[in-house]
Amino acid sequence: MPGSGKSSIGKELAELMNCGLIDLDAYIVKKEKLSIPLIFKTKGEDHFRKAETDALKEIIEKHKKGVVAVGGGTPCFNNNLNLMQNGGKCIYLKVGIDTLAERIENDPNERPLFSKLNGRKLKEKVTSMLAHREKFYKKALISFVAEGKPADVFAKELKGLLT
Repeated sequence: MPGSGKSSIGKELAELMNCGLIDLDAYIVKKEKLSIPLIFKTKGEDHFRKAETDALKEIIEKHKKGVVAVGGGTPCFNNNLNLMQNGGKCIYLKVGIDTLAERIENDPNERPLFSKLNGRKLKEKVTSMLAHREKFYKKALISFVAEGKPADVFAKELKGLLT
């Protein structure tokens, strides 16, 4: 989910495993030459989801070792979950609704799916989104509770589970 710590824990994990971190959203932004909010605004979510799948395929083909931080919706569209499972080990970072909503609300980056939402409305959106997406997330190799500790501590714990 957005706000689960994918980027921060991913960065720490990549460092511990002596490999690179590839942020799927950053990869898409570089390829499309537009920010994620602008892609959504000008080209629509369908275009973004296709670009996301294409980028995921490219990353899996080009990078045999590394940590990939995908967007929260990535495993839920276009058979991406199967691509991810065939390309490496998938980890579901589980975080509670309150924590997700708080992190999203306090994040200065614009998230198009949460545009202009805060407080109770944001929490309702996060709850609804998680309810829909969790069936995909639960298919990950590892489900890992990712709140209450710093990212570097989680990364060390995850490394132990992966090696």
